[in-house]
Amino acid sequence: AGQFNQMLEKLGEAIEREKRAGEKQKDAQIAALEAQINPHFLYNVLQTIHGEAVLHGDRDIEDMLSSLGEILHYTIDHSNEMTTIAQEIQHVNNYLGFYKKRFPQLFEYSLDCPPELMGHEIMKYLLQPVIENSIKHGFKDKKTGGQIRLQVIHQSGKIIFEVYDNGNGIDEVRLKEIRDDMKQALRNSGVGIANTDARIKLKYGPQYGITLESSTGHYTRVSIMIPETEKR
Repeated sequence: AGQFNQMLEKLGEAIEREKRAGEKQKDAQIAALEAQINPHFLYNVLQTIHGEAVLHGDRDIEDMLSSLGEILHYTIDHSNEMTTIAQEIQHVNNYLGFYKKRFPQLFEYSLDCPPELMGHEIMKYLLQPVIENSIKHGFKDKKTGGQIRLQVIHQSGKIIFEVYDNGNGIDEVRLKEIRDDMKQALRNSGVGIANTDARIKLKYGPQYGITLESSTGHYTRVSIMIPETEKR
């Protein structure tokens, strides 16, 4: 009986060791996966590749990696949900610059903001979802001739960001769907423009937010309206 109990005890210890080893292995695998998708890790990798591109004198890759690194740095900085118009425009400039390198003939762009508005504080990521839609949807199936224009306007205590593209436009059915998504996003989770509109309304009030105007096959104009705030 004593020997049998001893064998059971050893077997129990062996099973426990295997269990702990399996847990440690699982922890290691999870840590490895997290390291692979960790944006800080990715940022450091990009910086290393950027250094190699500089070393080999490859200016196109150098510029693309530089833009991508700045985009990532802006995204992983969670120290503040607010930024300045200048920093948001720089983020958009990096984003557009990256796509411009990838598709040199696809589009031209301009970013126009009065210097006195550059220091005003705004929410982060107001512009990228709109700009992203211009490239991914507005210029879908196009090869050349695209135009994106961002204009920042100061008007009666309000700041308006107007994004225009001469892309595919949005038909009436899809336009209604997008507007419905924007209404739903206030109550439920939303993505892209709907999420941005909800964030604006929750922070600044229901009188602010995004309006869309479009003509199928001709253009889309998205206006983002927020209240004027103090300079940072």
